[in-house]
Amino acid sequence: MKKLILFLSLPGVFLTLPYWTGLFAEQEFPNIQQNMFQNLNLKTIENIYQRGWFHSSTESLVEVSSHRLLIKQEIDHGFLPIQSAKILTTVQTYTNNKLLEVHTSIDIKGDMMSTVMIPAQHVHNEHAFLQWEQVEGTVYIKQDLTTIQIDMHYPQVSVETNQGNIVLEELSIQVDLQPNLENLMLETTSTLHIQSVKVLFKDKDPIILKGITLEGYNQVNNDNVMAVINVALQDLQLGTEHYGPGNTDVSLHHWHFPTMANIQKIVQEVQNQSISIQQKANILKFRLLPDGLTLLKKRPEFAMTDFSLNTPQGQLKGKLQLKIEVDNENIFAFAIFNPSILINILNAQLEILIPRSLVSITPSLDIWLKNGLLKKTKNNAYHSHLNLKKGNLEVNGESLPIARLYE
Repeated sequence: MKKLILFLSLPGVFLTLPYWTGLFAEQEFPNIQQNMFQNLNLKTIENIYQRGWFHSSTESLVEVSSHRLLIKQEIDHGFLPIQSAKILTTVQTYTNNKLLEVHTSIDIKGDMMSTVMIPAQHVHNEHAFLQWEQVEGTVYIKQDLTTIQIDMHYPQVSVETNQGNIVLEELSIQVDLQPNLENLMLETTSTLHIQSVKVLFKDKDPIILKGITLEGYNQVNNDNVMAVINVALQDLQLGTEHYGPGNTDVSLHHWHFPTMANIQKIVQEVQNQSISIQQKANILKFRLLPDGLTLLKKRPEFAMTDFSLNTPQGQLKGKLQLKIEVDNENIFAFAIFNPSILINILNAQLEILIPRSLVSITPSLDIWLKNGLLKKTKNNAYHSHLNLKKGNLEVNGESLPIARLYE
């Protein structure tokens, strides 16, 4: 009899699953949404949630940078956890101009796969006109947040200014994020490929780059960023001259992430002000100095190694290393009034190998040659090794006043 009752009750339990799933979603959704809005700096103006048996929906009116957006979500929760839930998210302006569409599927384990579509749009201000073709991609998020994978494709992005146009074609990004919440660490592996970048000036020869690939790894640990990036270029066209292929490795160490984020925020705020370029530059010098000094106190390092670029005159090679080395941190207090003394904490090393024929047609390098900064080698090239430490400059093993670099 008990088995019969259990058997007869199963359909009822099964059919009420959507109701309880919808009730659970209604209870949890506001918390999830609020956390997301806070991370995106969105201010909630109004939020409406409508729960159904198999289907629920929500509309949220939010504000960001004095602009209002309407976020709509259609949720098919069905027989979760027996079957996947599906969510359609659209973001549009208050005038019904669609900005984003995301189709998300959540499987019974809690893993999420989203298909992203950003419609073709254009935005402009008094300085530039930006437009892009329809962007598509996918985002995969594992339930325990140990893996986040992003794959995006941009057919074309262009910017038009008074000086000319910049056009990026066939841009693709793959990002693999592996957050370590226990150790507050974020590891990222990413690849960026751009088929071509065209810089089209109105009064100068164009600059065209083709086959650009950046492959890198970075880690954020205790708010400090470490990154290693390989940069490859198939072809660089300057007017009628072609250069390439080229390649280099770039590495960053001890770059303080919160400080860099604050610097970016300040720059964005100043750029949005309706003032002249000179006024913006003056404001940035004043506002960025404290954060700049904070960044230097973390002793950041930058290195570019194994640089090589084929030119019609031969192969150009080089490497560069920059480090901040501080014996007495009191120097930062004086640097507020005299930033030029920061040259005393910069450790820099530059080594370059330049074809002789390239020096003769490059005015800045020709000046280096006349000032004795380049030494001839046996292989029809010039070599230079610069070493700067504690304000003292050595070039090819000989002491040299820094001012000579600018003569």
